[in-house]
Amino acid sequence: MKKNYYLPILILLMSSSMFLTALCQEQVAQTVYVFDGNFNGTLLSDVQVTGQDAAGNSFQGITDSNGSVIINGQPGTWHFTFMKEGYDPLNLNYDVTETGEGAVYLQRVSQSEEYATPLQTNQQPLSQSIPQQTQMYPHQSSD
Repeated sequence: MKKNYYLPILILLMSSSMFLTALCQEQVAQTVYVFDGNFNGTLLSDVQVTGQDAAGNSFQGITDSNGSVIINGQPGTWHFTFMKEGYDPLNLNYDVTETGEGAVYLQRVSQSEEYATPLQTNQQPLSQSIPQQTQMYPHQSSD
């Protein structure tokens, strides 16, 4: 009679082991600061940040009143898209291998481009655009 209990217990142990392994996959967090125009510009709130972590999991967030957003995901190369009305969208890939901070800046759309249609400015769709600023830099706080 006791032998009948071994198989269910073994299955339970194996499934809980797989579940714990999945939970133990290390996640990292990236705090991103978004500046206006250059790294000496003011920090921008309400910037929409979307993308995917190294495992292909989607993420999204919006910068707070301090111009920062915290994104969590699996370590490796992450794809980021930054968008804010009145600014050129920014797409970039960044290696996030451990919890840390980074900084980017957005360029304002020139007034003539802001009111033009994509055909008038020869802009490509967002998925094909090539941003001027294509790197995230480690952020050094002024504290």
